[in-house]
Amino acid sequence: MDRELPARMSVLCGIDFSESSAKAAEVAVGIATRLNQSLDLVHALPDWAEEVHGDEKTGILRAIRLALEKEAERFRDCGAEVRVRLELDPPEKSLIRIAREESAKLLVLGATGRGRAGGRPVGSTADRLAQKSHVPTLVVRTAEPFAKWIEGEKPLRVVVGLDFNLVSDEAWRWTQELARVGPVEVVGVHSYCLPSEFHRLGLRGIRSYVDPDPEVDRVLRRELEERFQARCGASVQLRLEPSIGLISDHLLFVASEAKADLVVVGSHQRSAIGRLWEGSVSHGVLHHAQSSVACIPLFTIEGLRAGPEVRSALAATDFSPIGNSALEYAYAQVGRGGRVYLVHVLAPAARRLETEPMDIFTVSSSLADAKKSAEEKLRTLIPLRSIIHDRSTEVLVLESRDPADAIAQAAERVGVDVICLGTHGRSGIAKAVLGSVAQAILSKTKRPVLLVHAPKE
Repeated sequence: MDRELPARMSVLCGIDFSESSAKAAEVAVGIATRLNQSLDLVHALPDWAEEVHGDEKTGILRAIRLALEKEAERFRDCGAEVRVRLELDPPEKSLIRIAREESAKLLVLGATGRGRAGGRPVGSTADRLAQKSHVPTLVVRTAEPFAKWIEGEKPLRVVVGLDFNLVSDEAWRWTQELARVGPVEVVGVHSYCLPSEFHRLGLRGIRSYVDPDPEVDRVLRRELEERFQARCGASVQLRLEPSIGLISDHLLFVASEAKADLVVVGSHQRSAIGRLWEGSVSHGVLHHAQSSVACIPLFTIEGLRAGPEVRSALAATDFSPIGNSALEYAYAQVGRGGRVYLVHVLAPAARRLETEPMDIFTVSSSLADAKKSAEEKLRTLIPLRSIIHDRSTEVLVLESRDPADAIAQAAERVGVDVICLGTHGRSGIAKAVLGSVAQAILSKTKRPVLLVHAPKE
């Protein structure tokens, strides 16, 4: 399903007359009928057909075509517009080609094979198609939940894996569009590594790598809610899962606990070697999920998307002229109702034990006077017109031996849209904060950075 669900959408279903593909066809026809779209039933000949020739092959093709038409007539009696196609190429090649030819927006397949502990992992053909398809691919294990969902009898319980990347954005959009077919209950799951989050957010010292941390939870939940907003008609719950091990295992654990009817994952469409080397969440979920699975690829972006609105900016200064000039640019970035964070970094007065829990936002008592002085200086830099034009300001004084880390971490904690920095200092810590550290921040943050160059003297 495309993000806009155009007026005409083709649903494509691969069928091999097995019990598994029959379930997939029932789901495909239900979705197509509910959205008033056409359905293409496709059967691709298996490899052994290449060894059959003459009258025997003609007879086999005739029998398959009759079986396809019989299935199509059964679905047409339910009011669906159904077309049939018999392909001589292998299933993987045929279905991907037809999806392009027919501008299909959804590919539906059945899950086959037997798995560990009584599970039923997806078959190799469905696995390859889900990984390579340029359109969303739904691998069906059980048709009953979809039938009740399509008829409006029961919401579809969906678990979707979320991360902060474009692939997850597409998976989320597709999941939200399911509400146009019937009621859905969505659980968005984000698995994260606690040590990485501690470093990203400036939380140092000995901490638990297993138990959730309140500050990490607060920041991640804010970021998830901002990025993955629920649309009308969808009931949404967000879950944070500290992860040790495979992300796919954590996602499947939540899916089992929530009794999910469908697990949705984004697909990077890596090659087999890429999946082996880097690992693949979609590959792991496809093989071991007890429920149906949808793999959503990154769509080709046509044209330019409008850039995000800048609602907040962080400007770091050492109180030098060039450092202060970055503040002007920060206020220029945000619109009415936005916020600017003015930041200054203090060097620790004395070495503290690395094992002691520390937070860049908590300044040592020995630096209390220096903090108060810095806060007063920062407030004097707030332009009057920012208040007149409805921009708010918050001053932050941080303590860290590494200014680049502290600035990048503060940006993550408060969740700004852009970081503004001067690029040259003239003395003392100025050289660190506004010289090489400005360059270091570019490698330490994924947020946009605006660098203000020193004017020629």
